Amino acid sequence: MKPTILFLIFLVTLIGCTETERLKSKVEPRNDNQKSKTLSSQQDSIVSLLEMASKASSLENNDFANSIWCDSISKLVSELRMDDTIFKTLDDETIDLSKISKPIFLQVTSAWSTPYKTEIPELNKLVEIYSDKVQFILVFAEDSSRLTDKRPNYHEDILLIPNTKWEMLNGKTSIGKIEIDNFIHRLGFPFNYYVTRDKKIVKAEIGDTECNKISPSSFNKKRELIYSRMKLNIDYLLKMDTLDHNKNSVSF
Repeated sequence: MKPTILFLIFLVTLIGCTETERLKSKVEPRNDNQKSKTLSSQQDSIVSLLEMASKASSLENNDFANSIWCDSISKLVSELRMDDTIFKTLDDETIDLSKISKPIFLQVTSAWSTPYKTEIPELNKLVEIYSDKVQFILVFAEDSSRLTDKRPNYHEDILLIPNTKWEMLNGKTSIGKIEIDNFIHRLGFPFNYYVTRDKKIVKAEIGDTECNKISPSSFNKKRELIYSRMKLNIDYLLKMDTLDHNKNSVSF
């Protein structure tokens, strides 16, 4: 009986390892053509990676699932473009990202998300420092009726974008997925896009997750780490924006 049980355990382990290797082989590296593609045009590739991460988790290969989230998805999204995006703000103002002349910090979030509540004070501090250099935009999963009373929580220079399709979904939205006209996001909350003034995404950052290793027991320490992380990435955005813009401005 024992040899049979051992054989079955070996067989299940072998199948799991084989399936994981098959999934790894499907994670394609980024190529140079990526730079001309928009975020909205790459949703099929993003969905494929999400399905692979889900499959890896089902095989209890959490390290590989995390590597898909923290590495493959971030690399896919980085250097895509976001110049085909138009929003309607909470104040009913039309915002065309292609017309914004500053780099953009765009966070996808939700009013019911616990990490979002943690980040509000830190985000407001960053706006005080960088509002003259960076446009801050928050895209919410909820519609305007669920955000109006939250406006006082945010710095006046932050643009708040409600989800115009919330009612079409009967008051429900699938976890991590937002579709507002040409803007499609499937990567959970909170999620930060750092976008140059030429509308290239130079960094994509999954919020309070394993990718960022933010798990101190102290709430205040956690807020400090969130602030430091976002400030570091905004500084990186400004550096990359200057390099990218100067390169594109060179005349021959």
